Amino acid sequence: MCIKNFILFSVVLLVSGGQQAKSDTLTIYKPSSGSCLEPLTPSYLEGTFQGYGFNREWFVSIQGGASAFAGTPQGCGDLFQRTDFLLNASIGKWITPRVGARVSYQGLRFIGSDLESHSFSGIHLDLMYNLVNSFYDENSSQRWRLFPFIGAGMLHSGCDTNPFALSYGIGCQYRLSNRLWLSAEIANSTTFQNFDGIGSSTRLGDHLIQASVGFHVTLGRPGWKRVIDALPYMRQNDLLLLSGDRPGSQGWLANVINDSSEDIVNGSDSFDVERNGLPSASSAYRRNDYSGLNSLRSRLNAAPSADNKLRSVTDSLFAGIPVCFFFQLNTAKLTDNSQLLNVMEIAKVAKSRGFRIRVIGAADSDTGSDIRNRQLSQERAEYISEQLKIQGVPADSIECSYLGGISKYSPAQVNRLTRVFLIF
Repeated sequence: MCIKNFILFSVVLLVSGGQQAKSDTLTIYKPSSGSCLEPLTPSYLEGTFQGYGFNREWFVSIQGGASAFAGTPQGCGDLFQRTDFLLNASIGKWITPRVGARVSYQGLRFIGSDLESHSFSGIHLDLMYNLVNSFYDENSSQRWRLFPFIGAGMLHSGCDTNPFALSYGIGCQYRLSNRLWLSAEIANSTTFQNFDGIGSSTRLGDHLIQASVGFHVTLGRPGWKRVIDALPYMRQNDLLLLSGDRPGSQGWLANVINDSSEDIVNGSDSFDVERNGLPSASSAYRRNDYSGLNSLRSRLNAAPSADNKLRSVTDSLFAGIPVCFFFQLNTAKLTDNSQLLNVMEIAKVAKSRGFRIRVIGAADSDTGSDIRNRQLSQERAEYISEQLKIQGVPADSIECSYLGGISKYSPAQVNRLTRVFLIF
């Protein structure tokens, strides 16, 4: 009987132990949104680009090909019998990713209606409109251009005529490298009938049909960058920091972090799991014991002034990772003003959560003197600090420090930065 009772008791114990082990297993809740912690694929603002400026996207191009004369009178011979060599050269600027202007030269020889070869040259001003605004490479740089153009100018022929001419056509370009493009054009120049020395000088009727290929070289700063839509990142940030308090949500996670930090600061020896949405303390969960950490903090707070440096480090409980702002060489100007969006988000979180902010400026030690780098790091930190104040962050909540020249990051230009920390 005793053996039978012992076996029955053992079975009950094993079953209850298995259930207890199952209840003690901590489940990591997946956010109900499903996408809070997933990397976002960048999306871009339609028709919005960075990099407009006078010094950007100037170009020169040179092309060779053939021109065929078609005029009034037409004369004898087919189109191929009136074809000769052509040279095109131009200089201009893409004012926006869609709109450009250029001054073009064209010349060499043409065969007129009399089937005689004549020299010619011309110059005209063209306006261009890029139809292709959606083909980009992995760096968000434009890969193709397809642009019609129209312009006006003068043509001079070996027949001693200088008539006014209209130019129009379509061009295509493919980017081979950061500055070099392969280009091709089909165009026509329409002028008065006496261009080849035969016909009326007051009526349009002579044409030079042209086809050419060559190279286009970008001068100044090349290209434009598409602007990433920041709204999905802002929404994700709000979900991570400011969503609801239910278990499994990112807001619950943020509240757990904030409430646990309050427990530590206020000297509480335990972390109240029931308050943060977990099962009550009467269940199998045990409370975390922070007495050792609290004791260490108490000793540090009571330490003499010689321990101030250590105390300042342990008092800095950072919220998340630092946000970096990058600056142009030898200035306190941001490389891109769209970075100011991050200032708005930092200020929003700091004000809603009562965080302090630490701003640390730096410069690139590979360039400039130590004195200049020290000055630059201070100017950059103070610039971000001022932007935070503009967004409503109290001045007494912001701490600034300056590192001078550093070489911590690669490539070297990444060291031209200011880092911003949120502090509990």
